[in-house]
Formats: sequence, C-alpha cells, structure tokens
Amino acid sequence: MSRTLFLVTTRHHVGLTSVSLGLVRALDRAGVPVAFAKPIAQLRPGYVGPERSGALISLITTLSPPTPLTMAHVEHR
Repeated sequence: MSRTLFLVTTRHHVGLTSVSLGLVRALDRAGVPVAFAKPIAQLRPGYVGPERSGALISLITTLSPPTPLTMAHVEHR
C-alpha cells in the first residue's frame, strides 16, 4: 500500500527544504519509491538558473521533479 508524506511548516526559514531533501535522499537510497515536488520556486533576487532544490534532487537521485512555478506567476493567477 502506498503512503503519502506531506511536509509543511508554520514559519519561514526553518529548514523545511533541507529536511525534505534529506528525507527524499534517505528514502531513495533505501529503495523506497519516492517523489519530490516544490510547487513554488524560492529564487533569490538576481539569481538566474534552475530552482536549486529540484536541481539538487536531479543530481543526487534518479528523480526528475517538475519545474516549480514562479511567485509572480502564482500571484498573477
């Protein structure tokens, strides 16, 4: 039977992304089917490139997470 874990935080800057990446990596290494998605990109001002969390997951696992939406796109919708 499949299970879903949804990690969420109640504050900013508490390390949710770091914990999520570590958990995904640990589960992947243990052979547990796992996926990763970051719905909204956290791009720093002036940064040009892919969203870092998804890029890191792609480097350390065989996963290909979806491209997150930008905050501007979400606010426009």
